[in-house]
Amino acid sequence: MLSSTDIYPWQQTQWQYLLQANQQQHLAHALLFSGVADCGKKDFAVKIAQALLCQNKNDQYTIPCGQCKSCYVFQAKSHPDYQHIGLEDAKKDIGVAQIRELSRFLELSCSYGKMTIGIINDADRMSNEAANGLLKTLEEPPKDSLIILVSSNPTRLTATIRSRCQNLSFPPPNQNTALAWLKAQNVQHSAEHLLSVGMGRPLLAQQFDDESLLKQRSQCFKDIVIILQKRKNIFDISPQWVKLDFQMLLDWQITWIQQCIIIHSSVSHAKQWDDIAPQFKQLTCQLDSQKLWQLYDDFLKLIPKANHSINQQLFVEKMLLIWLYAQA
Repeated sequence: MLSSTDIYPWQQTQWQYLLQANQQQHLAHALLFSGVADCGKKDFAVKIAQALLCQNKNDQYTIPCGQCKSCYVFQAKSHPDYQHIGLEDAKKDIGVAQIRELSRFLELSCSYGKMTIGIINDADRMSNEAANGLLKTLEEPPKDSLIILVSSNPTRLTATIRSRCQNLSFPPPNQNTALAWLKAQNVQHSAEHLLSVGMGRPLLAQQFDDESLLKQRSQCFKDIVIILQKRKNIFDISPQWVKLDFQMLLDWQITWIQQCIIIHSSVSHAKQWDDIAPQFKQLTCQLDSQKLWQLYDDFLKLIPKANHSINQQLFVEKMLLIWLYAQA
């Protein structure tokens, strides 16, 4: 049975808001859940879908019962009024065929409840054709349907799609809330260290409770220092980086640059970034503010290409070259 404790503590406000809006029949036909990655938006979308489809809600209208037929089939991942789509394995984007199938599904009559629900995870990864197809559905939404778009990069969605959705923001939790949650998961490493490594994102921090992943991150950190010191060239480093997740690599480097910008601008903030090795801090902070911001901009430009790069080797070499160019 789903309980209120199954909702992440930093999402209780959004949970109560949506359930109340539905109870008062003010729920929009399309919702956009936006916010930084690894803070639980996708989990929330699934849980709110179950709550909205539940046939036997409790008196407080806060949680699904977990016992009705709708809840049983939902938990068995076979609910006839619920469907979710996202990036398929080895695909670069969400295709138009997936959107068309979802649109046809939403036009079907409800089987158990009063609505059909479709979730689109990583909605900003839709192809242009898929986005145009979704727009048609949003402009003429099927009766008694709800579409939930989940995105960590909502600005990549077209303005017309965003304007037809009610945006619900999911900010990351504050440090105390995140630390309390992490400690409750009985992590093996220091919760404070994991949250620092996880850039304040609790679910990402939990993933780092893995010695091998921490070692990978530490090695990438050392690789950059080695390149900046010109002890190795990028072709010595790139074969190992190609094996890693590109989005993860970009996240790490962007965060390190952000931290160095903060250190560069205000010494008083330096202590909160004790995750940065002093050697790296010393090297990077030799760069002036303009070069640090140029580094930041160059890496941001790589984000859209992280999952669309045709030549992976060249993409990795591009990342490493950015560091060399910044020091030139």
